[in-house]
Amino acid sequence: MNIKNNIIKYSAGTITATLLAASIAVASASAQISASAGVSATVKTGIIKANISSGVSASASTSMKRESSTTRQQMLEQRQDQDIGKIDKRSNAEITARIASLNNLLTRVNAMVKISASEKTTISTEVQNLISELTTLQEKIQVDASSTPTGARGDLSSSSPLRMDMQSITKDYRVYVLVIPQLEILAAADRAQTIVTSMATLSAKLQTRITAAQSAGKNVASLQASLSDLNAKMADVQTQTTAAVNVTASLTPDNGDATIATSNAAALKTARADIQTANSDIKAATEDAKSIVKGVEALGGGVSASVSASTSASSVQ
Repeated sequence: MNIKNNIIKYSAGTITATLLAASIAVASASAQISASAGVSATVKTGIIKANISSGVSASASTSMKRESSTTRQQMLEQRQDQDIGKIDKRSNAEITARIASLNNLLTRVNAMVKISASEKTTISTEVQNLISELTTLQEKIQVDASSTPTGARGDLSSSSPLRMDMQSITKDYRVYVLVIPQLEILAAADRAQTIVTSMATLSAKLQTRITAAQSAGKNVASLQASLSDLNAKMADVQTQTTAAVNVTASLTPDNGDATIATSNAAALKTARADIQTANSDIKAATEDAKSIVKGVEALGGGVSASVSASTSASSVQ
């Protein structure tokens, strides 16, 4: 009986232990499964969050890049618009100034008296043609300024129509470098030669008075010497002014050619020097004339011819 009871108790204990072990195993497995699921959920949630965060950051970066690109483009267009306005304004001012200078010289050419009518017509036609060409260029620049595109870096390159138009003002229309200096020298030479003619008339009258004083027994040696110097100075004025005109008459615009530009500059420099020498001769001759008038009056010969201080050629700087 006792043995049987013990066997039953042992068996029950074994079964209980087995069931307990199984329960523990199941609980452990359940715990492992639960823990694994939690970790997985946590990891997956982290990945989702990371992916969402990364996506937002990339989207913001792309948006900023697009905004930055748009801003740079706007700045480029604004800067080019400003440059176009400056070119248009500067070109207009330069052309307007050149046309005004040419019109002033045209007035001087028309007033020349020692230049033949045919020569004056030729010169006037050339000046008027130049004024017309500059006016056309001025209008073209305005059109190009309004039609020049903006937004690309090459829109205002040196080869763009607007830039080339502006460059042509000084390259193709060498008004200040050649044309105006040529006309100034021509005008100065014409004025000097006009004075030569007037002085020749005065010299003849002074010679008459000197001869009359000499016939009256007066000592006119110094007066005659002064008159000879006056005549020599006037002859040199004629020589100098003719040389100035000849050395500049055939000059042509250099159009960017350095050799021609150097040659033109040298010719203009020589012509200016000739005109300055002529001016000095006229001043010296004027002083001779004044001294002769005073000398003859002192001798009692009486001189009706007057010597005007206006007998001076215009200088060319």
